[in-house]
Amino acid sequence: MKKDSLIQNNINTDADASIKGLYLQKLRVAKYLLKAVLEDKKAVYCTLEYVDDVIEIDMDSEITSITTEQNKNYSTPFSINSEEIKNSIRIFFDNWRKVEEDENISFIFYTNTGISKEKKIGILKELDIDLPDVPIINLLIEKQYDEAFPVILPVFKEYYIQQHNKHINKNDNAVDISYYEELINSIDKEKWKKFFGLIEWKFGQEDEEELTNTLKMYIRYVCDKLDVEHKYVDNIFICLIGLIDYKSLKKNFLDKMVHVAEIKLLFLEWQRDIKLKDKLAVQNNDEGLDPIYEKWDEVNNNDDIRNLEKKYLMYVMILMKMKLYICRRCL
Repeated sequence: MKKDSLIQNNINTDADASIKGLYLQKLRVAKYLLKAVLEDKKAVYCTLEYVDDVIEIDMDSEITSITTEQNKNYSTPFSINSEEIKNSIRIFFDNWRKVEEDENISFIFYTNTGISKEKKIGILKELDIDLPDVPIINLLIEKQYDEAFPVILPVFKEYYIQQHNKHINKNDNAVDISYYEELINSIDKEKWKKFFGLIEWKFGQEDEEELTNTLKMYIRYVCDKLDVEHKYVDNIFICLIGLIDYKSLKKNFLDKMVHVAEIKLLFLEWQRDIKLKDKLAVQNNDEGLDPIYEKWDEVNNNDDIRNLEKKYLMYVMILMKMKLYICRRCL
């Protein structure tokens, strides 16, 4: 990260998200974390409603990468005239410019709905151009910028200035709308290509019900990896979403972030539960208690019941938390 200045959105335009929308965000966070476990990543953090709807910080390699998401659970399709599209681009743009247009940050627009062709309304009525035959969003996805920019840039620039003018701090003499006007108009074509190239448009994706089923499939994969019985899948899913929800309510940035090791520990707790039940089964066996348990109970007076792997994971989380704290100013 080039600059210690990636901050939360400059403009707070969103009302409280719907229950479905928040649930979708939690599911998306869960998917990032489960994939990290399956890929044996050691330094991945995620949370929701910080900087963006969802944020993933991947510190598993020498270069830290950040992915932020806008999640939209809607029944109607989007065009570039949609408020949700324009505001998402505005959020992405403000985050991007705050890290000096760093390519190590990327953006995802995730929605269950589709794409519609824009109508010639608003500023588009004033443009002396014919709209392309295909939706502008399709052109952005296909990176056909020469056709898309004459339409998307005027629409976005107008919206960007309007929003900053609406929410600018009038009491701050150091901030003036002319700053944002100069900023948005100073971006040349190559920089616009660079920016839009960092956005991944995901339309027609799984809704919350479909994504729930996908996550339970992922949980089964992790169970196989960590030797946990599939009968615990539903319980693990509930605990996973509960953990993400609980941590998202924390005020402190570091406390909000869920580390991939916490997810692995969650699975290991169910693995431990199985072993305890096996021990109880032996104790209740007609042949009596296995002598090895009696010997172990005689010498095991340590209250720390974590095994070596759990202790290692806790140690990893502490080290990664220290590293994340160093990068805190970037967020």
